[in-house]
Amino acid sequence: MNRSLARRYAPLAAIAVVQLLIIAVAPSKAPDTVSALGGVPHIEGEDGPTGIGAGAVGPGTADLDGDSVVDPGTVDLDGDGVADPAPAPGAGGGADGDGGGGTDGGGGGGDGDDGGPPAGDTSHCVGGRQFDPAIDFYAPPCTPKFQGNNGGATYPGVTGETINIVNYVGQGNAAVDAILRAQRAYVEPEQREAYNQTVANFINNTYELYGRKVVIKQFQGTCRTIPPDNACLRDEMRRVKTDLDPYFFFWNASLSSQTYDELSRLGVPNAGGWHFRDSFNAARRPFRWDVQMSGTAVAKHFGQLWCQQLKDHPTEFAGAGQPSDMNGQPRRLGVISTDDPENQKTVLVDLKEELAKCGTGFVATYFYKQDISTAQQQREAGVAAMRQGGATAVVCFCDLVAPTFLYLQEQQDNYYPENLVTGTGFMDADQASQAYDRGAACSANFGGSRPCAFLGAYGLSSINAQEPENKDAGSRVWSAGGGQGNPPFNAVQAQWDYINMIATLIQSAGPNLNPATMEAGAFKLGVRGGGDTNMMARGFGPGDHTWNSDMRVVYWSNKTISPRNGVNGTYIQIQGKRVMLGQYPKAKLSLPPMPR
Repeated sequence: MNRSLARRYAPLAAIAVVQLLIIAVAPSKAPDTVSALGGVPHIEGEDGPTGIGAGAVGPGTADLDGDSVVDPGTVDLDGDGVADPAPAPGAGGGADGDGGGGTDGGGGGGDGDDGGPPAGDTSHCVGGRQFDPAIDFYAPPCTPKFQGNNGGATYPGVTGETINIVNYVGQGNAAVDAILRAQRAYVEPEQREAYNQTVANFINNTYELYGRKVVIKQFQGTCRTIPPDNACLRDEMRRVKTDLDPYFFFWNASLSSQTYDELSRLGVPNAGGWHFRDSFNAARRPFRWDVQMSGTAVAKHFGQLWCQQLKDHPTEFAGAGQPSDMNGQPRRLGVISTDDPENQKTVLVDLKEELAKCGTGFVATYFYKQDISTAQQQREAGVAAMRQGGATAVVCFCDLVAPTFLYLQEQQDNYYPENLVTGTGFMDADQASQAYDRGAACSANFGGSRPCAFLGAYGLSSINAQEPENKDAGSRVWSAGGGQGNPPFNAVQAQWDYINMIATLIQSAGPNLNPATMEAGAFKLGVRGGGDTNMMARGFGPGDHTWNSDMRVVYWSNKTISPRNGVNGTYIQIQGKRVMLGQYPKAKLSLPPMPR
């Protein structure tokens, strides 16, 4: 970087480099709190729960088969120290009998598709859903109005009248907060609190909670989160458990797998921690859940796209619209991520295995250390590793901010490979990617002569085509819950997605609410969306505790106006339908000529 440019943008560089160092695995929707600011810390004892004692499981849980995995249906509901048996088949499931659900919008049980119309009052339902899906396509399945005894305190955090949900807010970081403010993604605590209370009102009036109401409690953390102080966070989770008595906990961030490990050990259902591997979530069932797709699934999606549509065809889209000697060469893949063990395993195990299925692999990898004192050297070394390995295509399992300086370094080094996106870390949100071909990510916008490195980007996106600001589902729920005017902050959709998922899981459990019945009910919901609906597929199943399930093949167009904010720059979906694993067609990926 030349000195004048460095002086002009030094404050932004110091801020953004924090996230460049902490490239995390994460698929997507614009975040409303902390970005993907850290890899998943390694937990001793392989992928199983840890904490107090090797292979320890939490109070009121049991590992019946000795595999260090909390087995479903082993919750001690009555506090007698004995693990209670699994719920009977169908308990807590959909109201239509078997609770099964279809794909392509068929949804889960409860809509009368496969077991006849559900018994009881369903006059509140609309189109087989619990409320009008025009408010949110992912409204849960229609469930009859409950009458009878709900069993009272069926699990810690649950009474006959209430269900406690804790929304954790991590300690702020001035540098990161500045970036989030610039992206209109920063949320003041009082703004989040206002949104949570209005949404709780909506849920209590529309979801079937079997005589109970959700109470959302906001907790401001005091532990350092960037990088995470895991010992402090574990202790804080124990205090949250004691002081707030949560039934469900969520923290919308990618940070600190140890936080979620501790909560699972304590027997608290939890969500957040974007894109931990499937093995991490499965080892902590029935407590671990998330909205965002697992890192394992992301790696498989990308590997299948590469195998089916890219590897057998020469490099074609290098050069960011300019002539490049890489074009015409065999495609050679380079991969960038953080050096956290979980993120490394996503690349070195999950992605490697998927690529091996078609007889290929990657020629270069670079894993960043979370050490800001070596930031400049590392981003230079990362691009150097890609060049030295001969990569003609580079994929970054990134968050939404880190790529800013990766692409700037590529431009400064006159290195223009094909840049691929993977639907991770919310970098496939329009507002994030608009920054990649302008601003600090591209010195051409400040008098440089070389093109921006991101201009020819293409790949995968996990999010739906974005709706206009203040008109998305999170905003519609705000209004339906009694909120006045626009929501209190811009990026409400991600916050709503987490609360909607939690409320849907609670409804699916039936009146006997506990983690085991909740898991059993979740697996009966089926898949909502996908296929011809042009909405992302969402669903759970054995081995899959993350809600988002499919991708769309896209390219970046900086000539097309975004429906999100009316500014040039948006992702264009190609190849028709959204794609589930195993559905990528064998074909050569084609893109329109530049400029696009």
